[in-house]
Amino acid sequence: LSTAKKSGLTNFLLMAYLISNKGNHITSETLIDMLWPSGKTTNPGGALRTLIYRIRKDLVNFFPSTPADQSAKLVCMTNNLYSWNFDVPCHIDVYDFESFCHRASREPDKDKQYALLTQAFNLYTGEFLPVFSHHSWVMFRNNYYGNLYVNCVNKMCNYLNEVGDYQTIVDICEKAFEYAPPVDETLCRQKIRALLNLNRAQAALEYYHSVLDMFSH
Repeated sequence: LSTAKKSGLTNFLLMAYLISNKGNHITSETLIDMLWPSGKTTNPGGALRTLIYRIRKDLVNFFPSTPADQSAKLVCMTNNLYSWNFDVPCHIDVYDFESFCHRASREPDKDKQYALLTQAFNLYTGEFLPVFSHHSWVMFRNNYYGNLYVNCVNKMCNYLNEVGDYQTIVDICEKAFEYAPPVDETLCRQKIRALLNLNRAQAALEYYHSVLDMFSH
């Protein structure tokens, strides 16, 4: 990668980390270790301050209605701790997805629970920050959100089984397979049962053999 492109990716990585950890205070040492895990950078403290200055300038354009005193410090630094400015509202889809999943798990009414799960299901769009998939914190988040998603789909399928809407089970499982590689066995079973309940035994058998072939390779 060219130096300019690497610099742009580093800016975006730092921005993504701070926004993904909105609500937390993060030490400069943590940020330096995340940005330069190999330690191959001279004056890391100065390099970090330069990056913070750059992303502050870049972010101001996305918050034109924010008061000037806040937009100048979208990223705050106090006592060697960095954080997203708590006074600046920031809408993050992964937090909404997580919130819907957790709210659904606490909702006793099955119809309302299904509505919350549907909102979470519609928000999920696959891998978290794929351009940075080699970073350990991204791997952790990606696994976490992926597991939440599979759990969400299974709960939706369980509800749909209770109400006898088997075709919707097939539909949501097929959509889930686009975002949940490798294919989760629990979702495969949900689809097979739904096909059988739809009296589509041949389709269920063909799908079963395709899953066996996939897992055997």
